[in-house]
Amino acid sequence: GIFYGSTTGVTADIARRIATILGLNDTDIHDVARTAPDSLADYDLIIAGSSTWGNGEIQDDWYDFLDGAQALDLRGKTIALFGDGDETMRDTFCAAIAVLRRRLADTGARFSGEFPPPPCSPTATWPASHSTTLTTPNYPTTASANGSKPSSPPDNHAPRQPPRARASR
Repeated sequence: GIFYGSTTGVTADIARRIATILGLNDTDIHDVARTAPDSLADYDLIIAGSSTWGNGEIQDDWYDFLDGAQALDLRGKTIALFGDGDETMRDTFCAAIAVLRRRLADTGARFSGEFPPPPCSPTATWPASHSTTLTTPNYPTTASANGSKPSSPPDNHAPRQPPRARASR
């Protein structure tokens, strides 16, 4: 199944395109804002996607979903991740997928695919093994290697608001 969080509709569109390529039904595409986390257990292959917001944050609807998903036992499942962003996100391009990977790592699922460091972020540190313990990069806040002070990562979208309270799922 494909699980996504989308604010502007771009990630939802990408999820539908992936589903079409894979020949999946609409019932296998899940907006995490309207889906219970235990739905992950229904699939052997889980494809999860998020846009990146602010300074490398996941899309808002993922916060509540991941809180529930982290408690699941997904051993024997495989997770593939996708992300979207734009060229203005010099230091945080698709950083949300690192957050998804880190938050889902303790479920016991196996991750599929490589997760190389972005070429536009030479100061990012990533484990060479691309293991499930991957953490988000530590961005410089004082001086870069050449001694110049870097600019802060651009705020490419509206600031992330605190997760909304949900009356029901």
